[in-house]
Amino acid sequence: MAVKFDQREPETVPQEADPTPPDTWRMECTLDGLAFPARRWQLIAQAELNGVDGVTHERLRRLPARPYENSADVAGELIRRDG
Repeated sequence: MAVKFDQREPETVPQEADPTPPDTWRMECTLDGLAFPARRWQLIAQAELNGVDGVTHERLRRLPARPYENSADVAGELIRRDG
């Protein structure tokens, strides 16, 4: 029995359809379960519990040691530092 694949182009969703920037969304997943405000060490501990990848772990480790209000605050700091 032959399997037929759909050759049509997938529908694309315009970027403006998702108001959450990718870094913010990634931090929300990485820091899921963390109560804010949180310190850098708490960010790292929660990220480790959630199975953070090595690159993101290193980025978190390099953050300034200050309280962070939410995952968007963390993502914003990462964007400011890493460009």
